[in-house]
Amino acid sequence: MRYVVDKGSICIDGVSLTVMDTTETTFRISIIPHTSAHTTLLQSRVGAVFNLEADVIAKYVEKLTLGRSDALGRQGDSVNPTNRGVSLDFLQKNGFA
Repeated sequence: MRYVVDKGSICIDGVSLTVMDTTETTFRISIIPHTSAHTTLLQSRVGAVFNLEADVIAKYVEKLTLGRSDALGRQGDSVNPTNRGVSLDFLQKNGFA
């Protein structure tokens, strides 16, 4: 569950929902009454297939902290190939620490 975090968000079949908690292989969501009344999520059966979209912020944070490496570990920062991500030195030089 790489990009799914507690209190984060996830889209399930285009419906944005709050993640209540996670384990290594599962997550629980919160569905408010309005959402349950206006979507078909609660009619889904065990084993149903869904389109999942992870929180885009988690993807950006990963890219920032890993030096813009993609999911396969290849370097993807052609503008600054020496970029190594966020370090204490970087934060201090930019007034954050």
